[in-house]
Amino acid sequence: MTGSIGGRLAAGSVARSLIAVLGITLAPSASSADTWTDGYFGISVGADLLTGDATISQSQADFFSVFEGEADVSTPIGGNIGVSLTAGADYQINQLFVVGAFVSYDWSNIENGVDISADTGDTAFLDLVDVRSVWTVAARAGVLVSPTTLFYGLAGYSWLDVDDLEAGINSAFLTQNFKIDLPSSEGLTVGGGVEYKLGSRVSLRAEYRYTNFGRETLAEMPGLGLTATGEAESHSARIGAFYRLGVDDNETSDSETVTDPAKRWRGVHAGFGIGLDAYDRELDASAEVFGFGADASAEGIGGGNMTATVLGGYDIPLTSHIVAGVLASADWSATESSLDMSVALTEIDTLTGAPIQVDGGRVSAELLNLDYSWTIGGRLGYAAGSDLLVYGLLGYTRAQFKDISFGVDGCTCLAFDMPSLDGVTVGGGFEKFLTDRISLKAEYRYTDLEAFGETLDLDLFGFGYEIDTDIHAAKLLLNYRFGGP
Repeated sequence: MTGSIGGRLAAGSVARSLIAVLGITLAPSASSADTWTDGYFGISVGADLLTGDATISQSQADFFSVFEGEADVSTPIGGNIGVSLTAGADYQINQLFVVGAFVSYDWSNIENGVDISADTGDTAFLDLVDVRSVWTVAARAGVLVSPTTLFYGLAGYSWLDVDDLEAGINSAFLTQNFKIDLPSSEGLTVGGGVEYKLGSRVSLRAEYRYTNFGRETLAEMPGLGLTATGEAESHSARIGAFYRLGVDDNETSDSETVTDPAKRWRGVHAGFGIGLDAYDRELDASAEVFGFGADASAEGIGGGNMTATVLGGYDIPLTSHIVAGVLASADWSATESSLDMSVALTEIDTLTGAPIQVDGGRVSAELLNLDYSWTIGGRLGYAAGSDLLVYGLLGYTRAQFKDISFGVDGCTCLAFDMPSLDGVTVGGGFEKFLTDRISLKAEYRYTDLEAFGETLDLDLFGFGYEIDTDIHAAKLLLNYRFGGP
């Protein structure tokens, strides 16, 4: 570690010494100038989360009065894995600042649907919001904390394309299908990330984006006096690899060429960070009421939110470039997978114009909200240099969800205790030294929690359910290493 802090240094010397201790160089050497001035393209993977709210209003007139009603629904729309294809270009202004622009195509696996079948042969289906794609055009501006490490912010515009909403019922009494054309939405995107260049050709990037798509009219039925409007927001977190169209003459590196880079990763490490979790669920349920049975299946009952993570582990070098280690982490989620619907019903007297409150109420449901989880496992990585490790991981995860509850007007009417769920976690990422002891880690994890089933005996009917939950997570972590050569 460069530099030391003396007991009687002047204020300016103390500041310079602290910067040296942190090991962050805010002015790259002149030899690295223009190394970020080039085009690039690449692919990244991570977690996608789409949330929204809708307002459904209806007015119906008769001879004496006008009846008005309104319902507000706020709920996660879905969460799942997301993949991005990105192309862009950067320009290095000077030794400190880089600006650029890019366009990206995002594919998301967010799908929502419900199928119901009864013993009588009656069936029904509902296809909700299925995300097709998101296009984004944005600019970014960043600061070089070393010749090959860029921290940046971004702002741009995004277009969301979704499938139409479809529903139908097929029974002895009624056969009916209908479709609502959902409009494409657009909105402002903001975010940021970090990018690290392995050389003039390849870079690794971790990035987060938030988009507000604004409020749109979803459906209008003038004959029924019905209008539905909605607003959507998206969160996405990605880690990826990019090929840069630079020239090899400008190849640079933060660290010296070493013959045994893996040895730097030896020892105990611990850290903390934040991330984005996205959940995708498949539900199979059965119910029997007075001898009549029905089965239902649903997919894409998604959700997610930001998470906080603490982690620790131990790494050892197996060869000059191969590193193996054990790891443990704990995550706390801010997930709120809930349905909250408030209904206001008003009757307006056509003679006096006075509004009369007819009825109203609030219906809420707390769904599968993740409380916390922990993971133990191992990782195997390749030391691409003395300051960079690219790795894969495998682990065992236990997740604890909050109880499912249903309520009316603030009173909880029904609640189910949720058991702990166990599953397998796979993933990977990269870890980059910022100083002799501090490293930055970008990581993607996929967790498959095993399905579970129970039978609930509730007064007049029996209800059985089985839920399979997948979790996609992208994390950015700051690590402190206690060991080393």
